Amino acid sequence: MNLISVIIYLIILIFGVWVLYRGYKKGMEFGKFQYAFIVCLSALFICLLYSLFN
Repeated sequence: MNLISVIIYLIILIFGVWVLYRGYKKGMEFGKFQYAFIVCLSALFICLLYSLFN
């Protein structure tokens, strides 16, 4: 079960980085959507680290 959650976290992380990179390449302004997305990715990453070390 832990391995499945790790894989899901990695997929979400890669997708988030890809979305942010596409937005950056198109020259979009760093709006509230990107800011909220980074906060969500950080929370997911913290949860991933927490589940790995426990």
